[in-house]
Amino acid sequence: MSASDCEKVQMALMAQDCDEQPAISASEIELHLTSCAVCRQEAEQMRQLDGMLKRQRRREYDVELWPAIQRQISLQPTRSTSWRPFAALALLLITYRAFEMIAPNPPVLLFNLAPLAIMVGLFVLIRENPFRINSELVMEMSDE
Repeated sequence: MSASDCEKVQMALMAQDCDEQPAISASEIELHLTSCAVCRQEAEQMRQLDGMLKRQRRREYDVELWPAIQRQISLQPTRSTSWRPFAALALLLITYRAFEMIAPNPPVLLFNLAPLAIMVGLFVLIRENPFRINSELVMEMSDE
């Protein structure tokens, strides 16, 4: 038997195990398996592995997460951020860009640092760090 015949038979066996139509007929597969010990051994290993995988069961959890999440959400203080800081930022950025375009000899250092200063000022104004990692998210599991 050639290696390509063995490969075809092994692919056909895998297709059969997956309930798909194999490239060769079942009688050709059986005929090859009777004459090829390597393919017979490979087929037996595939069947054992398939049986072992079918016996596996996923662990199912019956923990209800939503009440803990809802409790954490309700405990967080609600803060309403007004639109005014963002409008002020937009106005400031538009003014900055207009001045940059109009000025014949703009001060380079000022124009390089101005966007950074504006963003820091905005973060201070709205009292929120957008880069903060919230490590306080702890889930509680209840034994109910």
